[in-house]
Amino acid sequence: MRTSPHTLRNLLAAVLPLAAAPVVAQTTASNVLLIVADDFGIEQCASYGVGASPPPTPQLDALAAAGVRFGNAFAYPTCSPTRAAIHTGRRAYRHGVGAALVPASGDPGLGVEEWTLPEVLDRAGSGYAHALIGKWHLGDPTNAGNLAPNVAGWSHFAGSLLGAVPDYESWRRVENGVARRTTDYATSRQVDDALDWIGRQTGPWFLVLAFNAPHTPYHAPPAHLHHQNLNGLDPQTSPGPFYDAMVEAMDTEIGRLLVGLGAQRSRTEVVFVGDNGTAPAVVEAPFDRRHAKGTVYRGGVQVPLLVAGPSVVAGGRVVDDPVEIVDLFPTLLGLAGVDAFATLPAGVVCDGVDLGGLLADPQASGARRLQFAEQFGTGLDAEATVRDAGHKLLRSIAATSGAESFELYDLAVDPWEQNDLLARPLDAVAQRAFEDLRVGLAEAREEGLALAFGQGCAGAGLRSSGDLPQLGGRLELDVSGATGAGFLVVGASRDELADGTPLPVPLDALGWAGCSLLVSTDIAEPLVAGAAGPDWSAVLPTDPALLGAVFHLQAATLTGAVTDAVTGVVGG
Repeated sequence: MRTSPHTLRNLLAAVLPLAAAPVVAQTTASNVLLIVADDFGIEQCASYGVGASPPPTPQLDALAAAGVRFGNAFAYPTCSPTRAAIHTGRRAYRHGVGAALVPASGDPGLGVEEWTLPEVLDRAGSGYAHALIGKWHLGDPTNAGNLAPNVAGWSHFAGSLLGAVPDYESWRRVENGVARRTTDYATSRQVDDALDWIGRQTGPWFLVLAFNAPHTPYHAPPAHLHHQNLNGLDPQTSPGPFYDAMVEAMDTEIGRLLVGLGAQRSRTEVVFVGDNGTAPAVVEAPFDRRHAKGTVYRGGVQVPLLVAGPSVVAGGRVVDDPVEIVDLFPTLLGLAGVDAFATLPAGVVCDGVDLGGLLADPQASGARRLQFAEQFGTGLDAEATVRDAGHKLLRSIAATSGAESFELYDLAVDPWEQNDLLARPLDAVAQRAFEDLRVGLAEAREEGLALAFGQGCAGAGLRSSGDLPQLGGRLELDVSGATGAGFLVVGASRDELADGTPLPVPLDALGWAGCSLLVSTDIAEPLVAGAAGPDWSAVLPTDPALLGAVFHLQAATLTGAVTDAVTGVVGG
């Protein structure tokens, strides 16, 4: 992606904004139904063709056959961050919910200052009734208690506030702040509650049905809901068959819900998603316990995402464009005719991309180049991952020491992430992927980064002598191994020049034998000879829109030294 020279000059340090323009969905009067499964990875969903022996899910298979199956969707490694992302369209580092919330742990819930799906619907004057049925898991006693979902904007809530029900047939059900014990089977009661609420609506409605299933405790659902043979088995020692039964029971109840819509089914957008990968105790090949829920490996963050309804053109398609869970926020609102980006108050950042164009146009391409997920929390190692079309980078920062470590995988030959490329010297392709994904990770989290790459000439280097690039901060650069004045090339690309000429470009014709231009030459700034040689500095603007922006720098001196290059990412 290329930034104009005009934009570079405005940013002083050649900042490259990478935010994609949203695709605005057409206004419709469709109902919107989001169904969220708990601990349900792609290997458990038969339409993905990944798992060795997935449980029977004919209703989900039918949704995939009628709609769009997203083959490359990332959620977060655990449930609370995913739910916060769905409700707000914001990545975890913004709203602070970085891991599954534990009661009385002191971890913050979703702040009441966050703008949520129902609040945006109301702010837009959409006329949609809205409700949340099922699992909340975004609040604690300091975050409005039993009324937390209602305080967060939902006009109706019925379900469980906790991360899991202790018993699917004896659990604390909260309805609009009032808590009562129920012995109704949780999955079935949640569908009952959904159908009851839908039946009372007289206009378009927007419903999130967040199942507790198939999260623990593993158990035998009512026999009429599944076909698994559980005779003589113990869920403590043989959890797999019970998990399969719970998935099948959930699928059966999804079928009852969809049939219960009656004539409304044809004008209802149905979206199904898993909140994270399958739990380690029941994960199936090709994933293993080390790469399951709670990790940023594919088995922890890649989830099924299915969309079927009037917005889908040419159903039965598979879309492999990168998708993040934050994309559901503008997409769901777009299906209800609301432009999330235009409706949110000024200064409120939405990280999502509206997927409406991918639903309506089989020839459309997605706006994302990279996918990102992370987890963090008290006592946890901070983990993050970013991937492009070919490689995936994982970063871990140890909670005790702060030590940073990386893993890099070539997904083309190692899709299940078994062979870390960083365990041995990198070839040129892997080195480039490592550099680009480190930059991509800094982009995604809006972290300042200065990363050297390439070789301009032997003996000349460019390095950041001050802090990493930060809004309002001073960026200072030193040129080592060279003397005399010169100039600094500022570029929007490390791939090609403005005329399309591929980089690097040899500079032998200029008399600089063995030297190469490594960045596009959008603008140039003078280099001043300092006490230790030529140097350069600039103060970056304070505009928050520049967070996560990328620029590339390379210096040359009049004496013929051409430095290595630096990629910078603007942090906050």
